[in-house]
Amino acid sequence: MKHETGGKESIEHQAAAVLTQAPPISGTWYIILDTVLKARLYWIWIRQNNDDTTARDIEVRITIDGEVFVGAVALANNTPNYAYMEGLPNGVDFGAALFMVCRYDAAEGKSCMVEMRTTSVVGTNLALHGRVVYGLLRP
Repeated sequence: MKHETGGKESIEHQAAAVLTQAPPISGTWYIILDTVLKARLYWIWIRQNNDDTTARDIEVRITIDGEVFVGAVALANNTPNYAYMEGLPNGVDFGAALFMVCRYDAAEGKSCMVEMRTTSVVGTNLALHGRVVYGLLRP
């Protein structure tokens, strides 16, 4: 589906990029989205679940046109969060409320990558889940 942007480009909405990594290796980055096509990022959703039902330290790394933004959160078991950039120097913040990537707006880039990892001890049956809702900008 295309949506006109008001300029010469239109947005072609894509199926969400999805990651399920079970089990992850602590400290290893897992790619949710990687595109070298001009993209608009709307939402980044993350979740972790484990049999220990404990919080795990999760990091999200967003790279837009080579600029890297990283943030960390102690994410409760089976509790979704949204990652967003909010005026933090090269930082990413997290919240349970639905926020767009730039909190109240989308983010665009000629190349975009979104990754996540745990830095905690993996424990029993840990799984990482990530989803990025995005569109590609077309002439």
